[in-house]
Amino acid sequence: MFLEYQATEWLAFQAGQFLTPYGIWNIDHGTPTLVGVRRPYIIGDALFPERQTGLEAHGAFHLDRTSFGYHATLSNGRGPLDSFLDLDANKAAGGRLFVRHTGLGTLTLGGSAYYGKYTDRSTTWATAAGKEPPLLEIRDAITEEFTELAMAADLRWEWEGLLVQGEVIRSDRGYADEHRRVVTEGRELQPDYSRLGTYGLIGFRTSFFGAMPYVFGETYDFEGDPFLSNAAGTAFGLNVRPQANVVFKAQYFFALLGDESDQRLFRGSLRRLDLQVAWAF
Repeated sequence: MFLEYQATEWLAFQAGQFLTPYGIWNIDHGTPTLVGVRRPYIIGDALFPERQTGLEAHGAFHLDRTSFGYHATLSNGRGPLDSFLDLDANKAAGGRLFVRHTGLGTLTLGGSAYYGKYTDRSTTWATAAGKEPPLLEIRDAITEEFTELAMAADLRWEWEGLLVQGEVIRSDRGYADEHRRVVTEGRELQPDYSRLGTYGLIGFRTSFFGAMPYVFGETYDFEGDPFLSNAAGTAFGLNVRPQANVVFKAQYFFALLGDESDQRLFRGSLRRLDLQVAWAF
């Protein structure tokens, strides 16, 4: 929920909790409007935070058939209580730029970025050092802390019944050495890491009950992660929309994580058949 004030077409302000303005799927997130049954893995894995609490400015300029738009955000960033509290008093900044042209169909190109610090704290009681008689004090210790930089680019082209869209997202996390979380029973600490993912979707909406056959592909590179193998997935599906607010979906998905020679823990293949009925009202 947020409050919005629109001064002009090219300047509006929001205050409250809003969806992070990046890419395609995170903004156009209503189930009936989505082609596939599930979001791409890189979207569900939240390389950008899904939503933020803070301030946002946005607007657009129009020149003939071309529009230029922007979003700028300042927020609590990512954290265990970020919807109402900033545990490190260190604001996150981000934004998005896009251009949309309506010559041959509608073509939209966009770029997004986000930078912030994540902090988790644990409040405990402890005995103050050097105090006689003993004195209890509250300690607000940091248990995990890292900075993150996420960048993304996206493309969407709609022409008559044709839909082509794709996104590429990269996220880098750097941990404070004294505040790395423990990730194994052997007390191994979380290393810095990067994530790089892409997806692409091509579909064609026909006039036969609004049926759209589509093909979807995605990759996810875990860049040096000791546990997760790099992944690639492909899906084939059918999206039937007899009315604008009613959609029937069927999708077959196959994913491959690494191979038999990969020594990392999470590897193998996945096959899945998804069926969904969506009704918006």
